Amino acid sequence: MSANSSQGPAGRQNAATYDSPFMKACRREAVPHTPVWFMRQAGRSLPEYRKVREGTAMLESCMRPDLVTEITLQPVRRHNVDAAIYFSDIVVPLKAIGVDLDIKPGIGPVVENPIRSRADLAQLRDLTPEDVHYVTEAIGMLTGELGATPLIGFAGAPFTLASYLVEGGPSRNHEHTKALMYGDPQLWADLLDRLAEITGRLPEGADRGGRQRRAAVRLMGGRALARRLPAFGAARVGEGLRRGRLVRRAPHPLRRRHRRAARGHG
Repeated sequence: MSANSSQGPAGRQNAATYDSPFMKACRREAVPHTPVWFMRQAGRSLPEYRKVREGTAMLESCMRPDLVTEITLQPVRRHNVDAAIYFSDIVVPLKAIGVDLDIKPGIGPVVENPIRSRADLAQLRDLTPEDVHYVTEAIGMLTGELGATPLIGFAGAPFTLASYLVEGGPSRNHEHTKALMYGDPQLWADLLDRLAEITGRLPEGADRGGRQRRAAVRLMGGRALARRLPAFGAARVGEGLRRGRLVRRAPHPLRRRHRRAARGHG
């Protein structure tokens, strides 16, 4: 995730944002109330969200700064929440580097050419700020509109992205993912390393627009895979966070579980 990073009152951020309840909670300071925000980037529950999304595909919506700005602001206007969440999807960086994928309504991300061999890794080139110029533009627009309200951004865990890429889309049993993990552990490790690098570069585009707070969320894993995560993915997840400077410490007042966060694409 990404957004305007708090560097103190003397930094790039204004004092009002620095002293907002959300930012204080991130610093583990006393807050007047527990900060709340609207998960799933407005989601399908808001009528204004459904209206503005009519006739526009999910990925197209994520690449239009005007729509990103409007959708991000909607729950702030309606509910006066303590922080806004940048409207996007975890597969946007993959689309930006040329991976042939789409988000199918009712299904989720579908990858045309799944990664099953070492040669398939060639799909994953480096991500540059120019690849996500629309992120830079949208964040610039949002920081002007949000005033003192912090803006949160997000990125997908390498393990999650790898599963989509290997399976070719959402999966309940992750047969191809487990086959790759056990059949070619070095290829699996290299795939996670590439995705950690791509994920870690995403905030560079956000930096150009200004940032307030970054956080990363694990969106899925599957119970069977989660038990094996220490051996097959945890180190790369941590590396992705470090490379992108996504987290420094867990902000205890803000911890929460979101069991269905991986669902409801679009």
